[in-house]
This record gives sequence, structure tokens and C-alpha cells, in this order.
Amino acid sequence: MGYDARVLDLIRAGRVLVGMFPPQCTTEPVTGTLRGWPIDLGLALGARLGVGATSIEYPGPDKFLEGLDAGECDIGFLPDSPYWQVAVEFSHPFLELDFTFLAPANSPLRTVRAADRPGVRIAVVSHHASTLALTRMLKHATPVSTDTLDGAFDLLRDGNADLFASTRPQLIDDSKRLAGSTVLKDRYGVNLMALVAPKGRGERVAYMNDFLQAAKSSGLVQQAVERAGWQGVQMI
Repeated sequence: MGYDARVLDLIRAGRVLVGMFPPQCTTEPVTGTLRGWPIDLGLALGARLGVGATSIEYPGPDKFLEGLDAGECDIGFLPDSPYWQVAVEFSHPFLELDFTFLAPANSPLRTVRAADRPGVRIAVVSHHASTLALTRMLKHATPVSTDTLDGAFDLLRDGNADLFASTRPQLIDDSKRLAGSTVLKDRYGVNLMALVAPKGRGERVAYMNDFLQAAKSSGLVQQAVERAGWQGVQMI
């Protein structure tokens, strides 16, 4: 039986370790089980390789990148951002998500342009791609940073921020927890989701591109996204 030389190390190891972080995945509070479309795609990748697949959750992209560099995981899911191009090899993007804002009930802020004004406080999550994109464009509004998505939501809910910046799927989900809140229709940027491997492992990424193309063509990516309940996402 022949093996693909591009991923022979993973096949010989008998497993592929897949890194991810919220909001890509969520943890069930009772069982501690990871849920989300990355888990489905990781399992499908393992099946294609003929090995087991283990999902590893990190608190955020910075910790995921540290784990990838340390060899704790073999690949992972990361927005294709110029900030991280020196650290990893990116696959072709396969999902597109808007960066936008969640506004509380009765907020006068209804457009991205209106949000960037003096005195406006925007809750953001440290190191997230949505934050990196936002801080690059802000001229007047003030970002209020926290370490977690729940922390950023709490800032908005408790009146300590005027808006919450994140991806559209995340904000749609959070809007259900804040009566009268609105996810803005326009966007301030876009998240292009990709698979990544450590720098210098271009052959591994080439294999991932083939995997992603097959997963899109078969409907696997769309099914995984729908199963995860993500809205406001399109496959590319």
C-alpha cells in the first residue's frame, strides 16, 4: 500500500493532533466534550489519513500558535491574517465570516462608520483576528480588551462597553442572550478561515488543500458548519 509522502510523518505517528480555539469550538459544561465544525473536519482528516484524530482546545490564537510551535499539535484552524504569516503555513481559505459589532437595545450605533467616534467603547478579545483587524482601522473609538469571548460579552451586557466586536456567527449567538440587541448588517472586515501547519511544512499544507477541496465538494464542510449552528458563514 502506498502512502502520501507529504503526510508520511503523521501516518507513521498513527494520529493527527488538531488545534483550535473558541469560537470555532465550544465545550459542553457537563461532559466537557468539545463540539464544533473543526472537530468534524479533524475526524474526517484522520479518516482520510487512516489514523486517529485528537482535537486540542486552546484559549485563543496566541496560545494555539505557541502549541503549534512546540509540537503539541500538528495542524489547526486559524484566520488567514498577515499578522501570522511569518509563523505558519496557510492552506487556501475555505470559510468566510464577517467581522462586525453587536449593539445593545436602544443603541444609536447602527453602522460600522458610526461606531468609530470619540467616546465609543468597543469590547474586544485580546489577540483575536477580529481585534487585530479592528485596532488597525480605529481612529476615534476606544477598544476595551478582555481575554475571553464571555468576558467581552459581559462588558457589553453590564454597560461597560457600547459595542462588542467579533465574528458574525459569534455575535448572532450572543444576541440571543441579550434582549433587544442587534448584530450590525455591515462589516468592518472579513475572517478567511484556513488550516495551518508549522512554518516550513508546506508539503503538509499542500495535502490539507487537497483534503479541504474534497471536503467542500462532498458537502462535508457545509454539513459541519450547519451541525455547529453557525450562521452568517459562507464557504469559499
